[in-house]
Amino acid sequence: MAVRPVPGRRAFVLGAGLVVLGGCSRSGDAPETTSGSPGPTAGSSGPIVQQQQAGTIITPEDLDGIVDRMDAAVHAGDAAALRAVVPDLPLAQWRHRLRSMSQFPLTDLGFVFERANDRFRNASGGALEVTASLVLTHRLKGCDARLSTQSYDIRLSKEGADAPLQVADLSGPIGDQNPWDLPGTWEVLESEHVVLICRAEHLDVARARLAAVDAGIVDAMQFIAPAKGTSRLAFTLDEPQSKVYGGGAVDRGGFATRVDFIDPQVAATAAGKSTRVKGDRIFAGARVVVRPDGLDSTPAARELSAHEAIHALALQWAPFAAPWVAEGLAEWVSVGTASGIRNDGYAVSLIRSRFAGFADRFQGFDASWDDALFQKQDDTTVYANYLCSAAIYAMVEETRGRDAALALGRALYEDDVESGPGTAGWGSQRALFDRTAQWVESL
Repeated sequence: MAVRPVPGRRAFVLGAGLVVLGGCSRSGDAPETTSGSPGPTAGSSGPIVQQQQAGTIITPEDLDGIVDRMDAAVHAGDAAALRAVVPDLPLAQWRHRLRSMSQFPLTDLGFVFERANDRFRNASGGALEVTASLVLTHRLKGCDARLSTQSYDIRLSKEGADAPLQVADLSGPIGDQNPWDLPGTWEVLESEHVVLICRAEHLDVARARLAAVDAGIVDAMQFIAPAKGTSRLAFTLDEPQSKVYGGGAVDRGGFATRVDFIDPQVAATAAGKSTRVKGDRIFAGARVVVRPDGLDSTPAARELSAHEAIHALALQWAPFAAPWVAEGLAEWVSVGTASGIRNDGYAVSLIRSRFAGFADRFQGFDASWDDALFQKQDDTTVYANYLCSAAIYAMVEETRGRDAALALGRALYEDDVESGPGTAGWGSQRALFDRTAQWVESL
């Protein structure tokens, strides 16, 4: 497996440590005092001196040793070697996972412990058991500006002060799953602007539409630049019921999801303190899932890819946006902006007949965020919702220019529907909708 370790990986501190201690121990800034761990003592002619703490301790060196062995096994694609570290590891599952991962252009692959403290301790000197969070990091080459992460729960045990640290259990990943976590044979195609991932049964479709998907992404990147240090997007071709990246969009042609990273510089605790510091979540990249039947022709593949790529690229601004905000921006780009709308007679007719009702239904914060109101309607109403949302950006484009339309989109992502219109110079959501209604009459 072609991977590159992260320099200084073992020194990373990724977010607030999730630690549960078993045995005689408690949290707090003050050291515990027991018969095996003397507290501060004062000499007859000197200051109070903190003597060395005793007991059973899991040190950074203990954790580094576990990480080194697990990293070596993952880099070699050797599930048996990983099981030598984690005795109860489900071997077949990890063989499949590592075999699948070898198909992907991954760098910076390896494990990192989340830790808020430098060591875990049972001051009584007896057995110590710790449940902590273990993060598997990676970058998809060309797609991720920062490390992407998957979290696992790991249970560590140490029988006594001089005993070796052992892994009792490893479970996960927690949350959304990558393709390599799911059953099936995965294939990966690459071009200048896309890493296109698919199951073996969809390989012919992926090969036939690779150029069209790439072209759609290029179309989107003319509007929103990719994150610094990236030049591609990751697209996965899979069936609607797929659980990849959380799934949950079985009624749509595709969806995009954001990949976040906890900055180690923000999350790192101050030297010598046990204060828990919450890490800032920042954009690392995005993942797009599209349905195979959405690529049934070259034009359809290009349009769908442009639409989903806009969703992915806009996630640099914020992790979420109201449906009409996100879908309007993506539809505006994928249909060819204002000129594309004006040249489509059916679109013009639908917008003219539906915009007034659209503006009434989606006025205000709660209605704007009502996904069912936007998506769970009959096909014509859903399509009208997309086009009416796009008309808002088209109006801004023809009134103030393309950059102003993009500025509106960014303001709506970052400041939401109540403040975003004012930030972009349109006063309020109602004023923005009213101005669009006037523009619609000109179509």
